[in-house]
Amino acid sequence: MIQWTAFLKKEWIEFTRSRRIWIVLAVCIFFGIMNPAIAKLTPWMLEYFSDSFSEMGIVTGQVQIDALTSWSQFDKNYSLLLILILLLLSNILTEEYQKGTLIPIITRGMGRWKVLTVKSAMAAAVWTAGYWLCVLITYGYNEYYWDNQTADHLFLYCGCLYLAGLWMTIVMISASAYFSSSTGVILFSILEFALSYCIGMTDAAGRYVPTHLLNATLLLTGNAEISAFTASALVTGIIAAVHLILAVIIFQRKNLC
Repeated sequence: MIQWTAFLKKEWIEFTRSRRIWIVLAVCIFFGIMNPAIAKLTPWMLEYFSDSFSEMGIVTGQVQIDALTSWSQFDKNYSLLLILILLLLSNILTEEYQKGTLIPIITRGMGRWKVLTVKSAMAAAVWTAGYWLCVLITYGYNEYYWDNQTADHLFLYCGCLYLAGLWMTIVMISASAYFSSSTGVILFSILEFALSYCIGMTDAAGRYVPTHLLNATLLLTGNAEISAFTASALVTGIIAAVHLILAVIIFQRKNLC
């Protein structure tokens, strides 16, 4: 446990020195502010471009803006936020292979499973802190300008998206144990997401795959029941656990040179 804690501190120092953590937080703050800002500016933008729309034969009417509009914007920006964070974390382990910095640590008695679990914990912590910071900023602005009561099951909606992002974070870390390059890690993560998405298009298994959690926006409008996402949440947790177990087994035998 002492080794694990010491390596965790080392990882935290590395994250702060490389400014990776600050970049993630800055991106999340930006998106957190942008969600309500776009919603707030929507009526002004429609009015400003109304003449151009009229020339194209498009008639714009009165637009009702509320907290639900802002959360809809949050939903649209979520994918980009997740991609940016994953790209920033994609070389969290592969750069150690390239620099050869893991070999001295492991030859001194550090267990490989400890290295992998620390990396996983750091990546999960960064995603958790960044995502919920973005949620809190959006929530605060929405509460100030409108009223979050217009959005149904808001916490569960945010929880579904958080779990989907955590799944992709663990997939990426696990892929870092399977492959030695950032390209391999990214491609594997994309393929798993694409596979889940394609299976999600089928009627039989669609409600069980992790990407089904991305449909949680239906909770906001009351067009879906909470039970519709229970199975996918459980399956997502199981898949993430299996990935971590496989990653530890493979990493134990991996050539770090």
